[in-house]
Amino acid sequence: MAADSLVVHRVKECCVRLHSCVQKWQQLSSRGLDVASKLVQTVMQNKYMESESSFGVLQGDSTLPSVLEGKLMVERERLYSQLVDVKDKMLVVVQEMGRLTGSVSGAVELLLCQGQDPSLPLFNTLPASVYSEYFTDLFQAYSQDTCAKESVVGDITRQGDKDILTVYLMCWLHQPYVTTQCTDKLEALLLDSGLRT
Repeated sequence: MAADSLVVHRVKECCVRLHSCVQKWQQLSSRGLDVASKLVQTVMQNKYMESESSFGVLQGDSTLPSVLEGKLMVERERLYSQLVDVKDKMLVVVQEMGRLTGSVSGAVELLLCQGQDPSLPLFNTLPASVYSEYFTDLFQAYSQDTCAKESVVGDITRQGDKDILTVYLMCWLHQPYVTTQCTDKLEALLLDSGLRT
């Protein structure tokens, strides 16, 4: 196998792994949304219980629902721990995307150093430089969205405002940095490399 064939094969492998990373990231994001929704509900219940307890103390009612508050706190900690775990796994996936991006950029540079015309298609229609560009764009988008989720995780249990918590959930759900252009770019890579028909 010629050196450039090995490099092209490596790019194709990276496309397969990138697709796998995106699927894993999306699964983790869905799992995170489910956990975050339950966590927000628990946080809001806890805030409600705290206000009810304060009202009970003011009224002289000594029968505070401390057992229920304790259970809510335990549940909140359990859910928060799960959300941190999901976020950590998402970071690992993004790190893998970064390694793949570096690998593809290196492969493209090698092809260009071997004298391949940069306008020639790597597989079917897309030139080698587009592979490097699309990998970089996808890595940046998923990296930025993971950072946004990391911010949500860092602040979600400290918030008591229902509107802010709703914004956090919407941010997690709608993935503002992972646009339809990202999906289109991944699809273009898969189609061009023959991994999707």
